[in-house]
Amino acid sequence: DKYPGTYTLTANDVDGSQAINPYTITRISQITNIIISNKTNTGATISFTSPETQWDLTIGAVNFVPLGATYTNITNPFTISGLDPLTQYDVYIRQYTREVADIWVGPIRLETFIELSGTYTINSAAATDIESSGTNFNSFTDMAYYVNRGYVSSNVTINVVPGSGPYTEQITFGRNLSLNPNTITINGNGETLQYTSRDFYKRYIIQFLGSQYINLEDLTITCTG
Repeated sequence: DKYPGTYTLTANDVDGSQAINPYTITRISQITNIIISNKTNTGATISFTSPETQWDLTIGAVNFVPLGATYTNITNPFTISGLDPLTQYDVYIRQYTREVADIWVGPIRLETFIELSGTYTINSAAATDIESSGTNFNSFTDMAYYVNRGYVSSNVTINVVPGSGPYTEQITFGRNLSLNPNTITINGNGETLQYTSRDFYKRYIIQFLGSQYINLEDLTITCTG
């Protein structure tokens, strides 16, 4: 609630006389400071501030209408599990005041990652199949998309298949989630990544924006304009 605290009011009976003066009404603080942390490919941890000690949580697709609770009597913080990788969800939390459920507070948007671990390939002759438990990226663009949304649980090696290039692309690496930290090594196998930029402010082939622990090996990078 935006305005917790104690308030007073004067109420009159139907004949105009004052029955009780004043009435006291207490408005209870609602849940605030909801934080989502420790996101993985299948879950996340949610913490919050509440004056109460009993809470429910419900989670569903983006823009769903919260009705019943997915989890009852949750702890604070609480870990959600069993979610799908690379999926957005809306989360709502409610507290109990004097054993009565309050309104749902939310939505809070949660997006899961996809776990990256082990060895992958970049091969333009094959489709990207990462979301179906495969190991191939069709392009550098696809590879960057999943790396930027990836949960790197152990060292990753990405081998560009010899003879599959050249690749004409412009890619950006953002801040990836990595434990320990783990590294991502892109082995170009002598293949070429090239691009012609007509935008003066975007004259790059590979851009790193807060990226960490990404190694490039044996990859020819050529600006063609």
